Amino acid sequence: MMPYIDPEEPGTCDECGSTFIRTPLAMSGLCRECAYWIYGKTRCNHSIQGGACTQCGWDGSVSEYVLHIKLRGDSHRDPSVPADRPTSSIADLFDPEPGQWGLRGDPYLWREMKKMFSGVPLPQTETELRDTILIAFQALVGMRIEDGQNRCFIERFSQGGMSSGQISLEFWPNKALSILGLRYANAHGLERLADLHDTDEEQSDVRDPPS
Repeated sequence: MMPYIDPEEPGTCDECGSTFIRTPLAMSGLCRECAYWIYGKTRCNHSIQGGACTQCGWDGSVSEYVLHIKLRGDSHRDPSVPADRPTSSIADLFDPEPGQWGLRGDPYLWREMKKMFSGVPLPQTETELRDTILIAFQALVGMRIEDGQNRCFIERFSQGGMSSGQISLEFWPNKALSILGLRYANAHGLERLADLHDTDEEQSDVRDPPS
């Protein structure tokens, strides 16, 4: 006999560990985000407030399995992808590098992320691009951007010198994502008003690490 499940009680996703709101659109053991990427169920149009979606309860958690699906673009939603989907990869958006960084660890993370996205097709929307980059950030840094303060330390990026190994949690959401978003828009021939001061054309006052 199956145990009784109170529909008023939040569930816990068996895949990513996030709590979720039980609704007719939710699977019994999966949040709607995992159910979408793994089984192609109806995706929630997330509205994140206070660290969780107000509609489905997903808190942004991502399992290694779903992370792989997202980064490779091979989920069950593929039938809805047009046949003429652009063949350019997300990695292409990382060239050229910005002229100015936040802290000394940022160039290393930029190059590591570019390598991770090699061969990963451009997503259909800029929102998907942003979500994918935030997921990659979490995977490479070990934390979500919104969970930190101004900076975090990554030992593998530490090469000596002031701020060595430090990742700027202001540069990535405010400047890096804007640069990549603008390049995405240009790659798709879209028009977007953007006010990007001191981006690619600026000369950095931070010493570039060796390639």
